[in-house]
Amino acid sequence: MDGKDAAANSKEETIKRQKPHKNHTAINEHVKAMRQKFESGEDSDVTLRAEDGTIFKLHKVIITGQSKFFKKACHPEHFKEGVDNFVDLESGDSAILEMLLEYLYVLDYDDRAMEPEQGALITNAEIYAAADFYDIPSLKTVAQAKMKRCVTTMQMWSNREFPQAISIVYTTTLAKDRGLRDIVLKGVLENFKVLKKVGDQTKDDSKLVEFLEGRPTLTQVMSDVAEFAADIAFQLSERWIDFCQVKCACGHTWAYSAEKPEQTHMACPHCAIVRADWTSRRVG
Repeated sequence: MDGKDAAANSKEETIKRQKPHKNHTAINEHVKAMRQKFESGEDSDVTLRAEDGTIFKLHKVIITGQSKFFKKACHPEHFKEGVDNFVDLESGDSAILEMLLEYLYVLDYDDRAMEPEQGALITNAEIYAAADFYDIPSLKTVAQAKMKRCVTTMQMWSNREFPQAISIVYTTTLAKDRGLRDIVLKGVLENFKVLKKVGDQTKDDSKLVEFLEGRPTLTQVMSDVAEFAADIAFQLSERWIDFCQVKCACGHTWAYSAEKPEQTHMACPHCAIVRADWTSRRVG
């Protein structure tokens, strides 16, 4: 073994020794202890109260270290709440707040905890909004990952909460915050026909109306949420940039990919007439 190889091996061994070993048993025990502290309020030094009166007895050292909102609220030199150690929370459902606060202790939350009253899609959308309001960036990242998992694994045709989740995402985030917007937008574009069909059928299908239980359809959300409708329109129009639109003598307009070399001897999908060259029939 030459000097270079020996040096490389020595460096590799040093890295291995420096790399911390994960003790999953210890981690699980720590999470268990932190959850017990959260649930019991033992040794708490600050009290938070939700709008509906729900009380949370917590620990400043934990909640202020991860949230700039709570850091300011608990500071005695900035707010009266910091002196009294009592903070009234003016934003957020108590169930969502409980999940948010528990996250500060155990660094995770169960997005299925509110089923069947509320599914994971809506829960993640509301957690993301609450994390933004209370300035907890790491929780926004976790909510984003959970939302992406939900959107990529669910069956669009049978999920009645997706349009409602879209509405929440677009009405609780700023236009520049694309964390959840791009995820739900991608889900819609990949399943647009299915989602739109459900919306179009709602008027004439009593069973579908019963299934939705008052929840909005994609069509309704597009009508009510202008920013979402604009995003959809822009994305759909972008798809036509790489296509050539042509109009057949039969009156039918259709398109073929412009990325491929000029195509010849193509048939109109409506009347089946074949032309050697469609360039003279381009429109738009």
